[in-house]
Amino acid sequence: MGKLYLFIGNEAYCQIIIVSCCACGVDVTAPVVVCPSSMAVETARDESVGRADWRVPAAVDNSGYQPSVSVIPVLQPPVMLPIGNHTVTYTAEDSNKNKARCTFTITVTGLAVCLSVPFPGTS
Repeated sequence: MGKLYLFIGNEAYCQIIIVSCCACGVDVTAPVVVCPSSMAVETARDESVGRADWRVPAAVDNSGYQPSVSVIPVLQPPVMLPIGNHTVTYTAEDSNKNKARCTFTITVTGLAVCLSVPFPGTS
């Protein structure tokens, strides 16, 4: 805060108080990003990967501008994933570097593999 005086001749005519605000008007609100629900997918019989598909989340921000959205690991659905659990994290970032994250899990399970094994002593 500072003061500014307007002088006319040798007399102060008026006093103006100047208020500065470094944070005034600065966006400190993170964008909003909502991930899909966690999901489970199965492999095809005798396969070691399963096909996962989901809608890429869109983010919104209070500024009205579209925030950037990134994903780790870098995946673009639909994608083939190996058997196991896979965590996917989307991050939305607005122009003021405010960030929001959401995460979901893709669980890939394998269908039982049927093997034809001869019984000992048979041909």
